[in-house]
Amino acid sequence: TDNINIVKFLVDETTVADWQLEGLPADAHSVQNAIMITTSSKWPLMIDPQGQALSWIRRRTEAHGCKVVQLTDKRFLNYVQEQMGNGQPLIIEDLTQDIDPVIDPILEKQYTKGHKGMNIKINDQD
Repeated sequence: TDNINIVKFLVDETTVADWQLEGLPADAHSVQNAIMITTSSKWPLMIDPQGQALSWIRRRTEAHGCKVVQLTDKRFLNYVQEQMGNGQPLIIEDLTQDIDPVIDPILEKQYTKGHKGMNIKINDQD
């Protein structure tokens, strides 16, 4: 029907208010993007020229030990393995148009079940 408000259908007002307390802008576009980010089964790739999404995600995940890294960092793979091994969030920022295929297994969630839980093979290492 024409009267359905998709935002109110997918998320309650308390959740939106919590997101705004975490720094999410109050405009409808930001709220819609937040819904997609929080409900998607895929990892989000955000084009964020003003840094608003990054700021919001950082505040949302800081209590969970989130680490922000760049693909060009010399210790990038170490950070990925450390964060994923500990079940902690990782933000990869400043990606270029050509995303290094080394992170494809992460983006595609190519997990395998191991004796200590879920594993992911990155650069031929579990």
